Amino acid sequence: MALYNSDGRRKLVLLATTPADIDAIPVASATAGTDISDWTLKSSMVNVSSGSDTFDASVWSSRGNATAFGASNMDGNFLIIHREYDASDSQPDATLDATWASVKTKGTTLRFLTRNSAKLSGEAFTAGDEYRYAEYVTDDPIAESPDDGSYIKFRIPLSPSGVMALDKLIVI
Repeated sequence: MALYNSDGRRKLVLLATTPADIDAIPVASATAGTDISDWTLKSSMVNVSSGSDTFDASVWSSRGNATAFGASNMDGNFLIIHREYDASDSQPDATLDATWASVKTKGTTLRFLTRNSAKLSGEAFTAGDEYRYAEYVTDDPIAESPDDGSYIKFRIPLSPSGVMALDKLIVI
């Protein structure tokens, strides 16, 4: 058995539409998305479970308390390196700046597909890859650009929309 650290092995893809079956996303749908791994900082929390709802599940004849798990919950925020500029005129590059264009407006639905595996981030999806899928609605971007010479970046708060599939396999 080989163990791998996650360094450079997380893939984050933004899908344009909701897959027909979120529990069995085909390779073609996964690869049709925009790979935004190169613009996403490691401190981002996308498609992370945040604990299920709980409810009292004690029956009248039992002594003590019992709790059962209900609906799953997700949490998230997305920290991106903001903007890709054209070196010739220092204006945003219309092609490379697609990540920012897709997240900058409050209320936008984002469809995230993540893969955490032994594969490197740049490797293509194949059938059998394990994934997590969730949809979120964005809030206003929060500027997080310290004056320390680091990247210009924004944190995008995410509100789960209730559409999710955890630990499923990519299909042909």
